[in-house]
Amino acid sequence: MNKCKQKTLAYLKKLFFPYSKRVYFVGGYVRDKFLGIDSDDIDIEVYDIDIETFTFLMQNIGASGVGKSFFVYKYKNVDISLPRTETKTSYGHDGFEVAYINNEQIASKRRDFTINSLMQNIYSDEILDFYGGVEDLNNKCIKIVDKKSFIEDSLRVLRGIRFAARFGFRIERHSLELFKTISLDDLSHERVSNELEMIFKTQYLEYAFYYLYKIGFLKTYLKVSLTNKEFFKIYKIIKKSRQYFQKEYYEYYFLYIINSFKEIDFEIIKSLRYKKTILSQKKLDFNIDDRGLYIISLDIPIYQWLGAINQDIIVKAKELGIYKEKLKTDINSYDVIKDGFTKDGIKKEIKRRELKFIDDKIKDNDISME
Repeated sequence: MNKCKQKTLAYLKKLFFPYSKRVYFVGGYVRDKFLGIDSDDIDIEVYDIDIETFTFLMQNIGASGVGKSFFVYKYKNVDISLPRTETKTSYGHDGFEVAYINNEQIASKRRDFTINSLMQNIYSDEILDFYGGVEDLNNKCIKIVDKKSFIEDSLRVLRGIRFAARFGFRIERHSLELFKTISLDDLSHERVSNELEMIFKTQYLEYAFYYLYKIGFLKTYLKVSLTNKEFFKIYKIIKKSRQYFQKEYYEYYFLYIINSFKEIDFEIIKSLRYKKTILSQKKLDFNIDDRGLYIISLDIPIYQWLGAINQDIIVKAKELGIYKEKLKTDINSYDVIKDGFTKDGIKKEIKRRELKFIDDKIKDNDISME
């Protein structure tokens, strides 16, 4: 934990000490501590304090209210709230009524998954675990806390898949069956897109692919229908190739690999704010030869090609000198124009010369190896 975070938490401990000894870290921060992750996503719940006093303290330290509810404030990097329940009152993700509750077990019941329902006292470090969150963390399992409250917020379905793909956890069978029954139609396109973009950046993309397929999301949202054979083939490729993904392009691999098998409507890709130029790269080809690699390297170095996802391709590209930089041909439009080509003929002639350059280079390589 960095010094700034330590200082902030020490200040908050001192602030609340005269009013309550039941002050807890809650949610993802406690989960991440169990997983050995240093998280900046810090949430604190304060019990045994009346609403007026809490509001006064928050205003006094300059904390800002979050959303529509006065129960939640943000101070620096910490979300501070009163314990509460949330009841669905109208259609949509924001259609909830919030009520104050001074009971840890009832308040933690509103959490989506057991691994997020853990609480840790900020003074004594005591862990409160009402719903088996520690056991599920140890078993690497995503399990819903309460069916009734879970189905009131459909975004939790995608959040559950994101947690599975982030940590490499399985979704418990009964929870997954519930996921399948929940419609996402009440969610705005923006909320779905934001959640997908976070899912596509996770480490265990094969989990994301598996569960999005299982709940029918690939078909309904991405308009991609897969046979069982296609599903298993893509799953194995994503799982086996994960180690070769370049971090700066991580979020593109999910759509790219699927798009190599089943064309995704670029309007959908565009709505997810992804660059068409990246996702329209040459499709995945495990059997690509030297000529194919050279052709790709006319536009980008091979490490930027999303299809470079096995050791053979990477080694081959490095041997050809095109892994980290593009192929240099010295062919340019000035020389082509000087030779009398005009308009569309310029582009075609440049391409012809580039391909000839590549073919000559391959011949030279073959001769030098004899």
